[in-house]
Amino acid sequence: MKRIFIAVFIATLGIYASVYAAPKAKVANVNNVVLEPIHAHTGIRVNGGLATVYTVPEGKRLIIEFVSATVLVGSVSDRGFMILRTALFDENGSPHPDIQVHYFVLTPQDTWAGGLRLHASQPTRLYADPGTDVEVQFGCNIGCSEIYANSEVTISGFLMDVP
Repeated sequence: MKRIFIAVFIATLGIYASVYAAPKAKVANVNNVVLEPIHAHTGIRVNGGLATVYTVPEGKRLIIEFVSATVLVGSVSDRGFMILRTALFDENGSPHPDIQVHYFVLTPQDTWAGGLRLHASQPTRLYADPGTDVEVQFGCNIGCSEIYANSEVTISGFLMDVP
């Protein structure tokens, strides 16, 4: 019995060593295009209209993979919202892009100096076509104190060539 256990143990070690200790083969995705990473950041007053976070260069499409935001409002009773606007052209390349509005949930995190800090942090998959602006807008409920009503947003993703 002891010999069988030792034999099974040695065989298991041999399989483990051959699977996990062997050098890994490198595999290239030949269909993958070169991707250019992008990080963009902007700040804007709450209820201050739209602000451009990033302008997509000609010949490129932006794929946004992550969005994070912080909003500071002046009262703990304030609640905020955030929208991110992107634009895509139709298949005919219309000169007027189709603007899409994407909503993000702002979650209360902590208080500071009598105000409230709201955050959004979300993986996503959003697209913006060449020559269009990625815009952000923040707002808060009626009666929102403008004393500390500031916000920031950061997007990250990559650019790829448009055929």
